[in-house]
Amino acid sequence: MVEFSFEQVVEKESWLIKSVIKNLHIYKELDDYYQEGLIGLWEAYQRYDSSIGASFRTFAYYTIRGKLLTRLKKRKKQEDREATLSDAVTETLIDEWANQPFELETVLSYCRDLTESQRKWVLMTIIEGKRPREIAEEEQVSIETVKSWRRYALQKMRKNMSIELN
Repeated sequence: MVEFSFEQVVEKESWLIKSVIKNLHIYKELDDYYQEGLIGLWEAYQRYDSSIGASFRTFAYYTIRGKLLTRLKKRKKQEDREATLSDAVTETLIDEWANQPFELETVLSYCRDLTESQRKWVLMTIIEGKRPREIAEEEQVSIETVKSWRRYALQKMRKNMSIELN
């Protein structure tokens, strides 16, 4: 791509980044993924060799796609690590509180902004002492779905608790 400056390439091919983002069904952190796509476009711009037989657009598409897939894999790994840490914290809290009776009303007071599914997770985990796998089987959803209920429930509950403390 020696005949064009990178700015011209970005102006002409930025739709390609958006297309890859759409094809990969990315809907969170769009600015971060767009930025990663720009880096992929830059790498394609730097490495493109017309003698390989593919058009620049094809080469750029697969370079951007590869860059975004790598970022998605890293993000998934990070979420899994956070979920594992969250599991350990939840299990520790459950163990610490196991000898103290919970009143349903007390638990529900921290659940005011939760969705129905998130409330189910709280009640089944804290009151009934069930593990994510048991909840997933009972609710006929994947373990990943149960983990997402947990993640968002804990975020909202922390927010509610911090509001009460202030």
